[in-house]
Amino acid sequence: MSKCMVVLLVLAFLLVGCGTGSPSPAPPVNPLATDAALSPLPAPTVAPSAVPSASPIVPSADKGVVTGTLLNKDQPYGPIFLYLGKVLTKDDGSPVMASIDKAMSPKTMTDTEGRFTFSDVPPGQYALAVDLVTSTIILHHPTQADDLLIEVKAGEITDLGTLAYTDLPPLP
Repeated sequence: MSKCMVVLLVLAFLLVGCGTGSPSPAPPVNPLATDAALSPLPAPTVAPSAVPSASPIVPSADKGVVTGTLLNKDQPYGPIFLYLGKVLTKDDGSPVMASIDKAMSPKTMTDTEGRFTFSDVPPGQYALAVDLVTSTIILHHPTQADDLLIEVKAGEITDLGTLAYTDLPPLP
């Protein structure tokens, strides 16, 4: 074999051995720097209607919408689940109590600013309730001694504004 041939073979061997022309390996991935979940358990989810939306809310023709902001001691109260309890009345129409079925009653969750929105609420009279896991409390009117009763009308948005309390229990 000629000397040139040996030099060419050595150069070819070096070029192939150095990996020129092939992609370099990807750097190792730090699992803590990714958005991937680290838990083998599925992440809890909230139905899309249970999260307040920044987009404009348009009620359907046969159902209403209830919105507002919940504060306690001038701080947002949440995130926490809220329910609308159907108000039961006497024969004369005066309210007696509110009925909450956690599987069927309208439900939403306050965001980190305390804002909430109930969408697709059937028309009727409701009371606003806070779910504290160990108990559920019906909210009274923040500036009056009465219960907070909400009249939902089809096709309308009922904006409760800011409900500012000073006596709500601590969040769970």
